[in-house]
Amino acid sequence: MSFRFTTYVPGTSCVHRLDARVKIALLGVYSLVLIFLDSWLALAVAAALLVVAWALSHIPLTGALKFAIPVYVIVGISILVNSFVFDGGFTFTLAGFLRGLFFAVRILLLVFAVFLVCFSTTATDVMRALTSFFSPLRALRVPVDDIVMVLSLTLRFMPLVAEEFIQVRDAQWARGAPFSEGSFGVRIKAWTATLLPVLAGMFRRADRLAYALDARCYGAVPSRTSLHDKHIGAASLAALVGGLALCAGLVLLSAL
Repeated sequence: MSFRFTTYVPGTSCVHRLDARVKIALLGVYSLVLIFLDSWLALAVAAALLVVAWALSHIPLTGALKFAIPVYVIVGISILVNSFVFDGGFTFTLAGFLRGLFFAVRILLLVFAVFLVCFSTTATDVMRALTSFFSPLRALRVPVDDIVMVLSLTLRFMPLVAEEFIQVRDAQWARGAPFSEGSFGVRIKAWTATLLPVLAGMFRRADRLAYALDARCYGAVPSRTSLHDKHIGAASLAALVGGLALCAGLVLLSAL
């Protein structure tokens, strides 16, 4: 199974059934709590909570582990930078290594918490949740619906553009494009020949989308309505209260 940042993994688990607003809110609180944790015990409990959430979601972890390869590079650099002290020469310190390892674990927990929300929530539900969060800004005449529409289109176009880029790159590679050979100027020219068709395709897709929105009279009505109930169910509300209580417990545990 292949994963992308905007990929939704279908499922019927309790995590999938949670209201998107609850999952996003808990993700925000969990992220803030991770920043303030300063003990290994509290960090281990936070990791255990995330593992339990992953287990409840029934989402394969192997794909997410492969998807997070760039993050491993970042945390590796963090550990390396913190492990050595320059004092006329580079000296390894155990305290610096442990500090870098602590920061690395914190980053990984945050990244995999984001993955869990992305993989268990559709892009449509995310946009509805953001609309609900931003709705108070309507009193300040902020175009909330337009902003959310732009975010929704961005999320939908990102995987399409990535797939189109891969297709064009493979086509150019099959024609002998020197992506990894020759001088720097030759490589830049080869990549330019790949990026230009992708950019042209993006503009063509944007034009078609604009015509489609205009044909459907988008923006003719000042306020948009919704066919979906915005009420938070009892299970989602209980999960929100329980999650907030656990986050508060982590903060107290870290303060001990």
